[in-house]
Amino acid sequence: MDLLKGVRVLELGGHTSAPFCSRLLADYGAEVIKIESPGTGDPCRRKGPFAGDDPHHEKSLPFLYLNTNKRGITLDVSCATGQGVLQQLAADADILVQNFSPRDSESLGLDYSNLSAVNSEIVAVSITPFGLSGPLRDRPATDIEVFAYSGHLYHSGDSDREPLRNVLDQSWYVAGVNAATATMTALFQRLFTGAGQQVEVAAAECLAAHMVQAVPYYDYMGAIKGRRPVRGSGFEELMPARDGYVVPSVQGSQPWAVVADLIGLQELSNCLECQGF
Repeated sequence: MDLLKGVRVLELGGHTSAPFCSRLLADYGAEVIKIESPGTGDPCRRKGPFAGDDPHHEKSLPFLYLNTNKRGITLDVSCATGQGVLQQLAADADILVQNFSPRDSESLGLDYSNLSAVNSEIVAVSITPFGLSGPLRDRPATDIEVFAYSGHLYHSGDSDREPLRNVLDQSWYVAGVNAATATMTALFQRLFTGAGQQVEVAAAECLAAHMVQAVPYYDYMGAIKGRRPVRGSGFEELMPARDGYVVPSVQGSQPWAVVADLIGLQELSNCLECQGF
């Protein structure tokens, strides 16, 4: 899809959130230039699993997934020469996406005040755990810490067990999706104003917005939703299988006959259809 054809994106940082944001923009036709540090590159290159079980920096499956449809260069943005090259690239860019800490962003000249002085139309996207201001702005955080601060861990899992973290660094993927959406909105506004802007994305806030049950519980009933009570085996709970575990999840549009056939219980389909499920 070429919705963003002609839009140039610079990506700095690494790991998951910034690369996922720019990967989504690349999927819509944007020209993404990924900037990596010489020698080390994106830390995600060292993250498994690896193609063919070969721990090579060009075979990381997470890295390959997050960085399709991109061009790449190496550049040391911490030195004067690298800073000069970066400013030249930023002058011709529409978007710059990065996930450094606010303090590091400012020291590298990636904050909006510096970037807008070079290019008044640039959309500067910053993805951090806790945003660009406030007492936690420079606090580093892992995925599980972001989940805890957002409130999700408080009601994730069973009431008689420890909280459960969602798998696969979902806080960073959620932040990347929010950043891509906000970036598109900023680009749309630029069509009318001709000016760029700062797009600030805090991963903890993005996750807190996904509290689809806990917030209305408190707003309308004054109740604090904790982890679910322990109960017998329900259909959408963790179930043992011959080769591991499975969690069945049936969407509203999914015919129960298909599910019943999958698990070999046709009588379940007949029973649920009679009850209008």
